[in-house]
Amino acid sequence: MPTSNYEEVIKNWAAHKCPQGILFFLFLCIGLFSQVSVSAETAQNEKAKVKFSTKTPKATMASHLYFLEKAHYQPSVAAYTIAGDSLSLQVKIGMALQLKQIFGRLGGVDWDEVPDKRNYKDGLLGGEKKFQPFDDFPEIYLEKIGAKWLYSEPTANAIPILYDRLFPSLNIQDELVVLPDTLPDEPVEEFVPEDSLNVKPRPVKKPVVENKGTPKEFRLKTPRQTLQTIFYFLASDHYRPDLSARAMEGDAETAEKIEAAIKLKEIFDGMGIAINFRDLSDDPNYTDTLTNEQRFVIHRRLPELYLEKEGSQWLLSEVSVAMLDDIHSGVYLFGKERIDNVAQKVQRWVGETARDPMWGLERWQVAMILLTIILGIIFFIVPVTVFNFLVRAIYEDEDDRKYPMMIFPPLLASGIFLVVFNFMPAAELPINFYSYLRFFTKVFFLILLSSGAFRVLDWWTDRSHKKKTAKKRGLYPFLAMVMKIVTVIFVILILLSEAGVNMGKLLTGLSIGGIALALAAQETIKNFFGSVMILLDQPFTVGQWISVDNFSGSVEEIGLRSTRIRTSDNSVVSIPNSKMADFTVNNLGRREYRKFRTVLRISQNSPLPKINGYVKGLRKYFEEHEHIRENPRVYLYDVTAYSYDVLVYIYLNVADYNEELALRHDLVHEIIRLAAELDIHLASGNKLSLAVDNNPPTNFIE
Repeated sequence: MPTSNYEEVIKNWAAHKCPQGILFFLFLCIGLFSQVSVSAETAQNEKAKVKFSTKTPKATMASHLYFLEKAHYQPSVAAYTIAGDSLSLQVKIGMALQLKQIFGRLGGVDWDEVPDKRNYKDGLLGGEKKFQPFDDFPEIYLEKIGAKWLYSEPTANAIPILYDRLFPSLNIQDELVVLPDTLPDEPVEEFVPEDSLNVKPRPVKKPVVENKGTPKEFRLKTPRQTLQTIFYFLASDHYRPDLSARAMEGDAETAEKIEAAIKLKEIFDGMGIAINFRDLSDDPNYTDTLTNEQRFVIHRRLPELYLEKEGSQWLLSEVSVAMLDDIHSGVYLFGKERIDNVAQKVQRWVGETARDPMWGLERWQVAMILLTIILGIIFFIVPVTVFNFLVRAIYEDEDDRKYPMMIFPPLLASGIFLVVFNFMPAAELPINFYSYLRFFTKVFFLILLSSGAFRVLDWWTDRSHKKKTAKKRGLYPFLAMVMKIVTVIFVILILLSEAGVNMGKLLTGLSIGGIALALAAQETIKNFFGSVMILLDQPFTVGQWISVDNFSGSVEEIGLRSTRIRTSDNSVVSIPNSKMADFTVNNLGRREYRKFRTVLRISQNSPLPKINGYVKGLRKYFEEHEHIRENPRVYLYDVTAYSYDVLVYIYLNVADYNEELALRHDLVHEIIRLAAELDIHLASGNKLSLAVDNNPPTNFIE
């Protein structure tokens, strides 16, 4: 029986072996699939349902060939008929395609000779559970592995060798390749694997849209021809990855080069990069102006991927081939196979109308977008609600709750956007639409992540201000401001790179513009570095009382350009940081002890014994006071024309100006009280003079 009739084999086999059933899926979106209605009469006229199966040799071979037909082309499904855990899915896809071509060259499969028994044993092979479809090619055989019949691992290893032997003309790279086209144009019955896709069959006939801008020739003489060849033979309409693999440089095996070619296309698809072949060089002697070598970078966003001229051919460089795995892993963070499984599951859920057009896309693609939005909202609202409940239960103070409840939502949303961003290739959207969607998703992700980072910095700054004893309260706001500026610049550069801006030229322009900007903004730069020096050297911090350049006051803020000081009359003075770094700063806020010095002028009418008792009484009081430093100095100091002077020189152990004022009040009160008790008369005129060095500020110092 010829190969082209194996659809009947599948249908007949399915009618007897597979139960009939219908796969329904009710999607969450309102009215999305309300257009889908199947009448009872139509349901009765549906053909037999067919599922992917590897239960018998005939089921395996029929499934393999069926999924390589044009009307229901799914090579990733056909690849499941090939054994070998060490082989990647991409390699198996290439082998499945080559095996189909081999079957065509050998005259097709005689389906009458293919057994349809689960426990089939080949008598010529010693009763082993194997089946050999071609007597002249014993290297091709199926074997039962567990409960499945699969093409054996030795068969998989022999496929590339046998393919090169049967198609020798394709080894001549400059020869015009005439692609075999044995795919039928009539509608055929579509089915999917029972374990992963399992979609209800229906007649499908999809037109083949040919890209007339790409050649049907296999040529590698110019960079444009090479890239056209690679991507042309990876298109589903004329899928021949073995031909694309010949544009890979190096001595790797054919299977490895096939995998590299497939990964190259997947990288560009996953990044939403559409190559405009008209912009590519068609010069066979192209020379890169930067390296002065015959090298051609495929796209500016992927400068590590480039073509090199080897002899008369342009090939993807061996260095680029070696880097494909790392780049591919970066683009498909969660793995290409896992992403493909998501797409297949959505198609299965949608059902038989998955490929119908809707809103400019296919119905399953619209379903996937809406499902992503719905799940994203659910995975955002539920965790935020739970988190806020836990925060309220843990923290009683509203100030302690505020920042955690502000930080968590943007960070969670950025995590959701990151997952969505990495699963977006599963939707298989048109390249232009996907490119814009990918860009805006990344924009929202970076905005949300930056917002979360800003709120963390604000929380950090706020906590630093609440610590009254912290010596670096001015450093935290400054660092937070610098980190915010750096974050904004970083996000802008990423978005410009994602938008396709040539970052090399941009940075070169910024370096030239930076010189001009530096010359025009010397004072601003001086102030910035002055603020850096202040925050690193810390001659003063926020909250301390300083005296500088005829100004005295409390430091309110250390900014990027200036330092703000609130003076004793409650005005604010802004001094450029470049000058602050040069001024001599008297930091009164860093005093460990505060000096109290006064001279008591006692009338000469007072008896000397009483004066001695008065001095001793004051000294004893100061020695016993807990807030006065030890060894207070109280002495009869001088004799003037009208008084005896007593010097009081002590240090007060207080934290701030408020405590200093309160302690001074107590000391003066005790000086007056003890004088009255001992009948000590102060001299007329200035009865009590409190001459204090460095006139103290008149406002409070925290």
